[in-house]
Amino acid sequence: MIEKEKLVEKSATMGRDFLKRLKEMKEKHRLIGDVRGLGMMCGLELVKDAKKTPAVEETKEVVEYALKHGVILHTSTPRRPLPPLVITEQQVDFGLRTVDDALTFAEKR
Repeated sequence: MIEKEKLVEKSATMGRDFLKRLKEMKEKHRLIGDVRGLGMMCGLELVKDAKKTPAVEETKEVVEYALKHGVILHTSTPRRPLPPLVITEQQVDFGLRTVDDALTFAEKR
């Protein structure tokens, strides 16, 4: 199935686009302190300031906002929301738009 569906290649291609879009989002949102990933395992590090103080409460707000709008985010730490590894291009697009909106919401508070 992995070879037949070319899942490794698909993950790499989608991951490059996903990472690029997250990095573009970093330019827009002060909460994003870092963006990194490999394949579809990409993540954001949310911070309060230039000292990279963890944005724990803001991360909770982003995760809760996303959930209320149909996107489930996994956090590997209190400040790094990660997407699920099994995801379609349409879900990536919807998820990124929702995370963008969630960050905008959290930054207004």
